Parts: sequence; C-alpha cells; structure tokens
Amino acid sequence: MTNLGTPPGFEESRAEFINQGGQVAGKAWREQAGTGSGTPFLWDLRKGLTVFGSKKGISLTGLNNKGQVVGLKGSQPVLWEPVGGIRSPAWQGPL
Repeated sequence: MTNLGTPPGFEESRAEFINQGGQVAGKAWREQAGTGSGTPFLWDLRKGLTVFGSKKGISLTGLNNKGQVVGLKGSQPVLWEPVGGIRSPAWQGPL
C-alpha cells in the first residue's frame, strides 16, 4: 500500500480509481471529507499529486490507462487529461 499524501492546502483526500499503470484518481477536501464537493486530483509515481485546478463539483466516474479521468459536472460529461486540462465532449474545448 502507498500513502498518496494530501495536496498542499487540503486537509483530506480519498482515492477513487486506479488504472493498470498505477495512476490514481481521487478527490481532496479543504474541510472534512464528505462535506462539500471536493476537488479532483490525479496521482502517479513520477509526478505525484496533480490537482485539477479549482474545478469543484466534478464527480469522477473513471480513469483509463492513458491517464484520462472522466466525470460529470452537473449533468455535463467532462474529460481531464494531463496535457490539455479539462474539457467537455463534442470536445468543445476547455471548461
């Protein structure tokens, strides 16, 4: 088991998905976990924790083996890539 840590400025974090490459997607909270929507992050062995900017309100639904994280912001699907950031389908560009 590996302790992923908590991003700077956050109090708690929780892993939600892991892919075959060992990357982990999850959420971090500035307050007690389970309160508020949390902020998504991606962890990998080389880069450590990468927080998805200030994109609160995204519910994570999966992580593929390319390191792409998918989720929902409200009812709108979103895709986060390590290069390119968060965008919405029909791939309209950044949110």
